[in-house]
Amino acid sequence: MREYGSWPKRATYTTEAGGKCEIARMVYGLELPGPESVNWTLGRLILWSNDLLLDLAGEGFANRQHAAAFLWWAKDRLGGRRAA
Repeated sequence: MREYGSWPKRATYTTEAGGKCEIARMVYGLELPGPESVNWTLGRLILWSNDLLLDLAGEGFANRQHAAAFLWWAKDRLGGRRAA
């Protein structure tokens, strides 16, 4: 079972400043569903997006915190440009 809450910064599902939706869009070119467009609670969306982003990051990281730090770095470095 995955341990949640391991993001180095408090990542929310979506914010103008950058949440998990924005990380998925900027790093992977994926559009995650808006909370109002699905029949899931916000908590369920947060847990699902944790799983998705960590799975996409792959297994080449020392731990979840390392993977999360990479995703934040990639989002900031790309600055809105989609990864190739």
